[in-house]
Amino acid sequence: SGTVTLETTKIYQMSISGDTTFSLPASVTTGYFNQIKVMAAVTGTPVITWGTTNFFNKETPEIEAGNYDFYFDYDNALGAWVAGTLPKGGAA
Repeated sequence: SGTVTLETTKIYQMSISGDTTFSLPASVTTGYFNQIKVMAAVTGTPVITWGTTNFFNKETPEIEAGNYDFYFDYDNALGAWVAGTLPKGGAA
């Protein structure tokens, strides 16, 4: 929990059990693929502040307890970071 400062072209692994704010890089090298991946084990239902207002499918992710991959892609056309999540686990 707290503020987590992320760097471009990095992969992070973390446990999230409290409210968390992601701080994204203010500048990137445009013309290149800039992505950040966070492999997260979430406990409870923390409030996550994504560091951007742009999301895949135009929807803010709703996070509950479980395992996720969070992706942050820098979109050169938008000039902004875009965030999205993928839940992980066994098939039901």
